Amino acid sequence: LKSSVEAMKKLLQHRLRSHWNAVLPVLASFIVHIFSSAEVANLGKHNSTCADLLNALVKLRNNSNDSNSISSIERAVGSVIDGVGVERFLVIVPIESKNGANGD
Repeated sequence: LKSSVEAMKKLLQHRLRSHWNAVLPVLASFIVHIFSSAEVANLGKHNSTCADLLNALVKLRNNSNDSNSISSIERAVGSVIDGVGVERFLVIVPIESKNGANGD
């Protein structure tokens, strides 16, 4: 699983952003599949590896400045939210204020 997550993380590289419209939905589906599987409770440290991948996708939004990239990222994050549910998403991805403090 770890090698699959690392391979998927490569899709987040900015040099691939012209293809994000096509690859980020695949990444979102992968994330949903992992977090929706019955075995996710038994993944232990791998669960945090998958959470890191989701957090990287969310943080990518703040590091992008063109509207096409932002739109692709937002659609992918929306797909993940639809797939895992809002409550579970918020457990995986901490809410941060503009100054970076959690929960403000």
